[in-house]
Amino acid sequence: YDGIAKGKTMPIRDILRNEEEAKREVELSDGNLTFLSNNDEDLEWIERYASGELELGLTTGSEQLDEHWRFKKEFMMVNGHSNVGKTTFLLWLMVDGSMHHNWRWLVYSAENKTAAIKMKLMQFAMDSTVSRFNHAETKLAWEWVSEHFTIIDNSVSYSYSDILLFAEKLHR
Repeated sequence: YDGIAKGKTMPIRDILRNEEEAKREVELSDGNLTFLSNNDEDLEWIERYASGELELGLTTGSEQLDEHWRFKKEFMMVNGHSNVGKTTFLLWLMVDGSMHHNWRWLVYSAENKTAAIKMKLMQFAMDSTVSRFNHAETKLAWEWVSEHFTIIDNSVSYSYSDILLFAEKLHR
């Protein structure tokens, strides 16, 4: 079998595909299972949690919700299908965090009008719909949202690195 001769007649895409398949087979057979969680460490964490040694995070203001979820300092990512309420739920959590912990937020929502984001934040802050606000309530809600939220223009698409740069600029 002459591999060089065969390689000279084989399309490049087939050679690359064969190489990728060979690499994948090596990775599948290498015995490296370090991606699995460590049962001893996990059991130790569970025992520390049960004994009250772990910091639980900050309250949401709801005892029922606090039993299952708390504000933490770590990064959180939410993924899901379209139109299931991700943005609405996260905006509610942001308003809750601002009300209970006076947090401020930088928001980039590529899919929603910036005015719609601000309106939703105002409604959560006032626990009402804007159609029911009087002028004074609209002004109060607008000022509160403006104080706690900075919304990035979404008429241009930005990368995560752009957003991080914007956050750094605003933080200075």
